[in-house]
Amino acid sequence: MRGAGGSTVKDIPESAGGVDERPPVRFPGMILVGSAGRDSGKTLFSCRLIAHFTSRLGATRPVVGLKVSTIRGGGGRCVRGRSDCGVCTSLRGAFELIRERNPNGDKDTSRMLAAGADRVYWLKVRPDGAAAGIDQLRSRLSGGELVVCESNSLRTVVVPDLFFMLRSAGVEATKNSAREVLDHVDRCVDFDGCGGFDFDPCKVSVVGGQLTVKRDATAVLLAGGRSTRMGGDKRMLAFGGRSLIERSFEALSVMFDEVLVGSNDVPPGVPAESVVCDEPAGVGPIGGIAGSIAAASHDIAFVVACDIPRFDQGLVSSLFRAVVRNEIAVPVDRTGRYESLFAVYRKSTLPVIRKLIHEGEYRIRRAYDNLPTARVPVPCGAEIRNINTREEYEALLNDGAGSDGSSW
Repeated sequence: MRGAGGSTVKDIPESAGGVDERPPVRFPGMILVGSAGRDSGKTLFSCRLIAHFTSRLGATRPVVGLKVSTIRGGGGRCVRGRSDCGVCTSLRGAFELIRERNPNGDKDTSRMLAAGADRVYWLKVRPDGAAAGIDQLRSRLSGGELVVCESNSLRTVVVPDLFFMLRSAGVEATKNSAREVLDHVDRCVDFDGCGGFDFDPCKVSVVGGQLTVKRDATAVLLAGGRSTRMGGDKRMLAFGGRSLIERSFEALSVMFDEVLVGSNDVPPGVPAESVVCDEPAGVGPIGGIAGSIAAASHDIAFVVACDIPRFDQGLVSSLFRAVVRNEIAVPVDRTGRYESLFAVYRKSTLPVIRKLIHEGEYRIRRAYDNLPTARVPVPCGAEIRNINTREEYEALLNDGAGSDGSSW
């Protein structure tokens, strides 16, 4: 839906593409584990993720393992030059989804099952059948599972919460399937060949039912609105057993190294030392953005309004990838409108933002015309939900969106 400061956009970049015609679709609760080459420790890393989630969640959140084998060759010949496995030659249609039931075997899928996964599937798929194969997998899930998936090419049809790329330390070569999706990787992880990684899978957390890692960045929670359409202080609306602002502050604290609250008072439920006043007061969200970015300890800040109760982790990841080569990364919805208060800003934007305020221009989107800005399409299945009216709040409560709001 439309965010604050909405504006029509014409220069939306093309999404990650594959041979499927439809754009990538959000898959909340999925971690994608790719590999830059052989002997990268991909399955070992996946198994440690599965064991980590299982030990933390038990039976309350089933973990599903998925291994994807993309078959690009033809003529009955193995694309890897082998003649003994039969993976390529046995696939008759566009895809085949097979459930693994043997935890004692030596296959990757057996290892995932032995690591504690509730179920494990093997998806054999041709490039033009990847989307249909994922649809088939979704039909076998209830919607509440966490999915650990081994694949590079699947990133062309889904947007997971996180995408790790495993590399064998010291090996520079990268296979084609990895090169095609490198721009969409959240973190490359090096494997030492002896069971060690330079990233601990146990650092992955669950926030609001989605998967995240703590980022070395600042989160800015804007909480200075007047709530005129709500008819009361919407920061204090109860949601998932806590107020909106308490819930958001808690979730952001798991996701980011530092959390600041942009407000000209100290809202109940948040630490007073985290509150930063607008710069200046009375000019709307742009003042909160300016004051908080100036006070941030990190160069990059994720700015979000307190009336957005859920943070789509896949979209957050996309924004952070996009800001690497830009000063701003802002989502654009399917109608072409900016979601300015669910965006990433660098400290280098401050001179332009302050100049706009000095000139009496309080629409933050005007900064996008003067700074390198990545306009990131909101993927199919993702949502940025603002709560501005009593009716929207009642709808939020009625659809059960707050029932999985716990984090760890």
